Amino acid sequence: MLLFLTEYLARRMTFFHVFQYLTLRGILAAMTALALALWIGPRMIGMLGRYQIGQRVRSDGPQTHLLKAGTPTMGGGLILVSMACSTLLWADLDSRFIWVLLFTTLAFGTIGFYDDYLKLVVGNSKGLAARYKFLFQSLAGLIAAMALHEFHQSLAETSLYVPFFKTVAIPMGTALFVVLTYFVIVGASNAVNLTDGLDGLAIMPAVMVAGALGVFAYATGNVKFASYLQIPYIPGVGEVLIYSAALVGAGRGEICAAPGYSHEAEIRPAFARQSHQGLHPAGAGAKCRPAGPRRAQHGPRSGDDRRRAAGLGRRTVGR
Repeated sequence: MLLFLTEYLARRMTFFHVFQYLTLRGILAAMTALALALWIGPRMIGMLGRYQIGQRVRSDGPQTHLLKAGTPTMGGGLILVSMACSTLLWADLDSRFIWVLLFTTLAFGTIGFYDDYLKLVVGNSKGLAARYKFLFQSLAGLIAAMALHEFHQSLAETSLYVPFFKTVAIPMGTALFVVLTYFVIVGASNAVNLTDGLDGLAIMPAVMVAGALGVFAYATGNVKFASYLQIPYIPGVGEVLIYSAALVGAGRGEICAAPGYSHEAEIRPAFARQSHQGLHPAGAGAKCRPAGPRRAQHGPRSGDDRRRAAGLGRRTVGR
């Protein structure tokens, strides 16, 4: 969106030509997403706390997970909104890659939002049934795969390149390309979702992988780098760098979006985390626990706890 504005202004002031550089727009996209996440995050966490929208933990799980009950969650919108806004601001909206990425992101994010809605508002700790999750994920993955094939402009976009063999490229027909792309999107989404678990373990690896894939996309979309590295050149795919940078900024912003929370604060990707894992890894959702004694948040101490604390106090005084 801002790219169109700078192109118009560049006709009068040559300074604005600098915004044509992907690297500058990538940096600005990451900074914009980070700023949006830092601005939205504390407000979202506060709102979720006021409305008592907290994690519901299944009673048949590990007992240690019961401590997480009531922790504010459903923060997938934090990354989704930050990343989508930043991408729309700085990316070239004529790029088909950007629209396929945004569609996949928002489609999977909507699935995650509805899953969290069932858990937190309706009160169903199991959320959306697995068969329906898989059905909706499959529909979104197939649409994205068919769109990529339908709008491809070079043979390199639909060929399978074998790693470590730079001259081996297997052209794929429509069926094989769609099936393989579908499995990559849906499989990657669920793989990262399982890795993420209850504690949000996947957000930082996802941020780092998103950054690496952004560099690969930039090199693949640059004819000189592609020729030097002997990788396929795909015109226009460099715009994916903007999406990747926005994802990196939003992911980092999610981690830092809870000022006043201790190192114990859990900022975890909720189920909406799966939204980005299709064509791109990473995820969304915040889960934060304020600083302070953990026991104070979960009711009075038991008699054994009080006796242990008293014994510890006597040993400390005696020492």
